[in-house]
Amino acid sequence: MHKAGFEDTYLTTHAAERHARDTLYENRYLVGNADYLIVALWGDNGTKIAEVFGYGGISEWPGNPDKYCWIFHDGVYQPEKTLIACGDTDIALGREEEYRRTTRDIRKFMAFIPRLSDDLEACSY
Repeated sequence: MHKAGFEDTYLTTHAAERHARDTLYENRYLVGNADYLIVALWGDNGTKIAEVFGYGGISEWPGNPDKYCWIFHDGVYQPEKTLIACGDTDIALGREEEYRRTTRDIRKFMAFIPRLSDDLEACSY
């Protein structure tokens, strides 16, 4: 979760996690083929932004996964949006990928969350 607009938009970490789960469930037909997802949540003038990064196509672990991105505003898919993430999110995704490549399999990868930065808070669900 990114601190940008977070408190004004989501109010609590629990509410943000619930929004992410609801968004993913309602849009499972879009994101369902990914092996794993990383979601960046932030707020923009009260709009709940979820940038969902899906990874897959790994034939042999750790491999080099394919990456897809879906942008949601208040839970609604925005296929025309071209603004994707920010530098802080790029750092978080890079740290996740560096860590993933040190693991034996997807279960080991999903069992630990690497430290991100002061502007980003990691959580799993």
